[in-house]
Amino acid sequence: GWIGGLAVAAFAITLNVASIIFMVPLGLATGAAVLVGKAYGARDLAAVNRAENVMQRYPQAPANQDALVVTVQAYEQMGQKDLAADAKRVLAKNFPDNQLVAKGGSGAMKSWWKFW
Repeated sequence: GWIGGLAVAAFAITLNVASIIFMVPLGLATGAAVLVGKAYGARDLAAVNRAENVMQRYPQAPANQDALVVTVQAYEQMGQKDLAADAKRVLAKNFPDNQLVAKGGSGAMKSWWKFW
């Protein structure tokens, strides 16, 4: 071939390093998007849209569990009991050890500033 084995190996290493460097900010951005949804509180459609955006764009992200919790809380806050139940079923199927699922209770969001 025209390109030697050393050049191909160097190219592969360069691509791997670039991918790793890209994934760190991507992971932070995904987590930040979920935290923004939590910070706004689960009281509006925008929180649902942000959480669903995270889940659609990054289906394997660890932040999807939090995004589903935000979705359940937002739907409950808006009084959309059927949609909240659907989101809770998805949460239970994908994350059976989640606190919201284990308690079986409401997704009422605890304020971050209340320590007790």
